[in-house]
Amino acid sequence: MIFNDILINLNIHISQTIYGNNIRNFDIMDGVNFLLSYYRESLNEMFEIGKDMECYKSNEELKEKVEFYLKNQNKVNEIALNGYNKIIKKHIYKIRMGNIVNDLNF
Repeated sequence: MIFNDILINLNIHISQTIYGNNIRNFDIMDGVNFLLSYYRESLNEMFEIGKDMECYKSNEELKEKVEFYLKNQNKVNEIALNGYNKIIKKHIYKIRMGNIVNDLNF
């Protein structure tokens, strides 16, 4: 995937997406890649911001974080690995489908 060739992968949500996430979050982190996403409150329900992935809330914050992580590639690698570990522990299809079935009381 192209995500593997990029140090900082950006996920910019469309303005209509007020709540929720897109599959790009999972695609990026599933490949042990660093994700810098526009902040959505729902991300806090699935990931630890700053540990599993990083977020920004404004263009100024995006610029600051890009500059920081370009200078701190060890931190990029650490967060990418944490994000991958969170994906395989909590967000693979087998686990997510099991959660849905449990929630539906099947």
